[in-house]
Amino acid sequence: MEPGLQDGDHIIVDLATTVPGARGRLHVIRVDGLTMVKRVALRDGTLSVSSDNPAAPPVPDGPVDIVGRVVWQMREPA
Repeated sequence: MEPGLQDGDHIIVDLATTVPGARGRLHVIRVDGLTMVKRVALRDGTLSVSSDNPAAPPVPDGPVDIVGRVVWQMREPA
């Protein structure tokens, strides 16, 4: 999810928020047994899953299980 999240960042996930809004926020999701952080939105009944990192591989096909919404991140100072 770079540039937003970088390797080594710590996140807190709200496990109670499993229904995304239309705005598109970061969520922890599971697809085909893989856990990842992606930008997820629900617009007009259609789920949209994308990465902020243009170099990231596409999200695998399959049902998307939303684990929760990322509500906080921390990065060690450089």
